[in-house]
Amino acid sequence: MVFQAYNSVYAISDIRDPIREARFPINDDGNYLIANVGTGRITVPGYHDTNENGILDKNFIDTPTEAIVLTNNYHPRGPAEVCPYQLGTE
Repeated sequence: MVFQAYNSVYAISDIRDPIREARFPINDDGNYLIANVGTGRITVPGYHDTNENGILDKNFIDTPTEAIVLTNNYHPRGPAEVCPYQLGTE
């Protein structure tokens, strides 16, 4: 699994400029810890890099061909402002 943390809800629509990227083997409980993302509002999408080439593969119309994970039942119809997390220092 690849997770990318973004501090801009607009950057996620192009999957560009994450503030942090973390890669994990898939685990049974589905819990992953992404360290060092700072504080404030962030958005964290993820994808399963099935062929392990280090990128989110897309088809000719720029639609992902690998499984993606979005939060809070987000449906991609605009900026991902519906799925931010608020992080603190604890």
